[in-house]
Amino acid sequence: MLNTSQINVDLSAVEENVRVLREALTPTAQTPDADPPRLCAVIKADAYGLGSVRVAHRLEKKVDMFAVYTLNEAIELLNASVRTPILVMSPVYSIADSDTLYRAVSHGRLHFSVHALEQAQALAKQADRFGVEIPLHLDVNTG
Repeated sequence: MLNTSQINVDLSAVEENVRVLREALTPTAQTPDADPPRLCAVIKADAYGLGSVRVAHRLEKKVDMFAVYTLNEAIELLNASVRTPILVMSPVYSIADSDTLYRAVSHGRLHFSVHALEQAQALAKQADRFGVEIPLHLDVNTG
């Protein structure tokens, strides 16, 4: 049986979507003191099948951060020389001493979403062990 399914990814369209979002969020004359928008592109699950490394390289200078779900997804981007900060959204309690992860953490390029007090405490111990500050983002369930 012949497989006829395919997906064509237009990375220019993805890039244009980011441009439109930035433009829509940019401070106006009515809000001159507003901070410029910060955009985080969620590219978990291989950018939902579009290819996270390809998408990251295309958007790297256009977004402020990438979000992935697992440490392995973050490592894939780091190994592909993605320099934009990466937020890991799954609960992480410890970080391996691997060169890739340590380098990213020590340069503030690896951020973590915190889901519970115990996780924040575990990451604080990791930060002490590495002698660095680890950027944390609180995940608050509001309903």
